[in-house]
Amino acid sequence: MASAKVIFIALTLTWVGTAIGSYVEPIVKVVNSEVSTLGEGPYWDSANQVLYYVDVLGGTFNRLNPVTRELRKVNKGVGVQFIIPYADGSGNFITSRKHEIWRLNFENETNTVLARVRPELPERENFNDAKCDARGRLFVGTILYDEQENKVPFGGALYRLDGDKVTQVAHGFTVTNGMAWSNDKNSSKFYLNDSEGRKIYHFDYDLATGNLTNQRLLIDCDKSPDFVPGEFPDGMVMDKQGFIWVAMWNGGRVVKIDVDMARVVDQVRLENVTIPSSLAPGVYEGNDGYFVTTATVDIPPEKLKPDDGKILHISFQGGEVHTFRP
Repeated sequence: MASAKVIFIALTLTWVGTAIGSYVEPIVKVVNSEVSTLGEGPYWDSANQVLYYVDVLGGTFNRLNPVTRELRKVNKGVGVQFIIPYADGSGNFITSRKHEIWRLNFENETNTVLARVRPELPERENFNDAKCDARGRLFVGTILYDEQENKVPFGGALYRLDGDKVTQVAHGFTVTNGMAWSNDKNSSKFYLNDSEGRKIYHFDYDLATGNLTNQRLLIDCDKSPDFVPGEFPDGMVMDKQGFIWVAMWNGGRVVKIDVDMARVVDQVRLENVTIPSSLAPGVYEGNDGYFVTTATVDIPPEKLKPDDGKILHISFQGGEVHTFRP
């Protein structure tokens, strides 16, 4: 089994005269040999010890056994975005392709359209990243494109799936991405990345109603000393200690953020990866941590690194994921 070379750098962050950050040596391993053009939307099925993920541009929903390396693909065309299992054990998944949300049966490869966003503008506003809250509600972000297929600045939004329709709960993002909830019993805080805008937001969250209020800017990557030009916050998870971990698109690293201080306190730099795209809590070879999807899109062939497009596992204290409850 190949191992990814990794450099873990404990950042020394200094403000108000105080240095914070600590050194931890993670175990980082490559868990597959398949290369995705744009790996995204990972979900670890702990009961069956398999990882589901998508290749957005390859058009496939994928199921990987990271121990045996067995891989099954369901090809549904370019634009698939996420895959989250139903809570009822039916073998169905909540998924999306372009502007549609689907119920997908992975085994028989059939899908049913459950909802569409902006049906009057088909394939202009398309779904992107998605997560379920502790009660199984689906939240999904969007990207808006103009007639020339360029992203419309601040045109994306965040939606909640309510039956057969989607309800907009926040707007004004360019690439709506990377969601996470705080790990208190009421999931009282919600976090969201606007990748293209290079901003991380937080909200107050009402678990009883699924409503978001009090949107605030947590981090502006353009103004923070913890980020560099050319990298973008993509996938996000909350760990058991209340830190958020963010995959930095085009940055070759995953960063750990203290949400109270709004600062990066640690990072895992992936020497053989250019584009880490998303994360999912999960266990590999007995180690708790995160599966990390990666991408090869827009990387010139001569600049490809050995693990671009593959899936990695980073051993750290992981977090929780939730299934979909219609």
